[in-house]
Amino acid sequence: MKKSLKFLLPILMALVMAFSYTGSVYASGEIDDEADYQEYEEENYEEENYEEETADDGEDGENTGDAVDEDEEESTTTPAQAAGQAIDETSGTEVKTDEQGWPVAPDVMSESVMMVEANTGTVLYSKNADIQRYPASTTKILTCLIALENCSLNDIVTFSANAVDMEDDDSSIDAVEGEEMTMKDCLYGLMLPSGNDCAIAIAEHIAGSVEAFAEMMNERAAEIGCENSHFVNANGLFSSDHYTTAEDLCRIAQVAFNNSAFVEIVSHDTYTIPATNKSEARLLENTNYMIDPTSSYYYENVIGGKTGYLYEAGRCLVTLAKKNGMSVITVALFCSNYTGVFTDTEELLDYVFNGFMLTNIAEDESRFTCACKDAKIKLDMTSQIMMPQNLTINDLTSEIEFTYDMDQDEFYERSRQAGITTQDGRHLYAIINYSYAGHDLGSVNVILDDNLEIAEASFASIKYVSYWWVVLFLIVFFALVIVFSIMIKKAPNRRRKRKTKVIQTQTPDGRPIPINVIKVQEKDETRRASSGKKGTARVSRVQEIPAKKRKSTK
Repeated sequence: MKKSLKFLLPILMALVMAFSYTGSVYASGEIDDEADYQEYEEENYEEENYEEETADDGEDGENTGDAVDEDEEESTTTPAQAAGQAIDETSGTEVKTDEQGWPVAPDVMSESVMMVEANTGTVLYSKNADIQRYPASTTKILTCLIALENCSLNDIVTFSANAVDMEDDDSSIDAVEGEEMTMKDCLYGLMLPSGNDCAIAIAEHIAGSVEAFAEMMNERAAEIGCENSHFVNANGLFSSDHYTTAEDLCRIAQVAFNNSAFVEIVSHDTYTIPATNKSEARLLENTNYMIDPTSSYYYENVIGGKTGYLYEAGRCLVTLAKKNGMSVITVALFCSNYTGVFTDTEELLDYVFNGFMLTNIAEDESRFTCACKDAKIKLDMTSQIMMPQNLTINDLTSEIEFTYDMDQDEFYERSRQAGITTQDGRHLYAIINYSYAGHDLGSVNVILDDNLEIAEASFASIKYVSYWWVVLFLIVFFALVIVFSIMIKKAPNRRRKRKTKVIQTQTPDGRPIPINVIKVQEKDETRRASSGKKGTARVSRVQEIPAKKRKSTK
């Protein structure tokens, strides 16, 4: 009985703790009992909610002078079913969608394209992104990034004979041997008119030679995560061993655009280099027409970028554009048309800005919530995802990764990417990944705050554990404890009721056993009883069987 209690009591205690714990995070793909939770009922997408939204759209149409059919207010079409009917609220542009409700991307001329939302890492468009291409002058994005990371803008750079030795058709700022200018001016000369002389001068200033600088470029590219790139020079002039992919170049651009000094440089339409020891002031003009207000390719939301061209590389363009909180990086490589990269980028940006939106998960998500009274476990309030404008959070597929399933290196890397460190009392507890129709949309971090140690969270159901069930469980538990206690208390009394131990006092042939032998048997019985595993030794009562009288031999 006691052995059974050893295993039963801990199990019961664990069940009580599990049912009474209020600090778990609950999640589910669907809400089962909406009537019990008004907050979920309001956010869950149902037909009547959609009717109200349609009616609101109708009222907006009347305010703007647009006629709205009354039958549209009773429409029950879900967002995912409204293929080809999505309307951009900001511009009124109709966005075509496929059967699953995903915006349809335009056909582009560029052979390799990669489009990513920088804040979430969501891939918005991809075309031959993993095929190796010659990057031409888009190489200078990495050159500029390394320069900003390894020296001061006030450094004085001296142009060598090697730096100014240019071919007639090479792009340059026409620097001369021995000319001196600041690193800041060199970087503007590098990124705006795409000066090859500036690229060589910068490389020699930082690493001593172009070859040594190329090694730095490859090391930095590997750190960023580039797996299909190799660089042999700082300016992007043709070499069969100098290549990258749209995917890798997008990774490099994402890091570069996260550098405020880099963005400041590439966002300038023009820049004037002050007079130097060898030259008068120079006016530089940016080759990126998309930031030139006087150009027909001007795009208001483009912040900056870098162009590139080689016969072997075709036309190339990398841009950063921002709108409605979205930061979109577009990489277009190997375009045969002179202005094709500009039109491709424009069409792709329209596709993104008119078809997608940035959503704050912590504000809009109703399927994942925290039951902690002290809110120690919570969704990261800064986490956002990209999603089609014609969908809701409830239309998305979600998948949870717990950090306790990760090895130490992966945990530290994911925490670093999330910007979470133990120094501020926060820990990365889980990651919720969102997708739709096979497209990854981003993730939200679940944070464990104030170093709180808790049991493994239960991501099983949205329904909370009722406290009445906890009370009932406790009553049953204590009742069982009382019953088992009474049983244990009565157990010794049952052991005392033993049968009388009979000790033989004569031999089979009738001869009496000496009394001293019988006493020894009694002592042995007492000793065996006292050598039990537990409890007080109990001596059995001994009933002596009288010995038969021996017959006379006479």
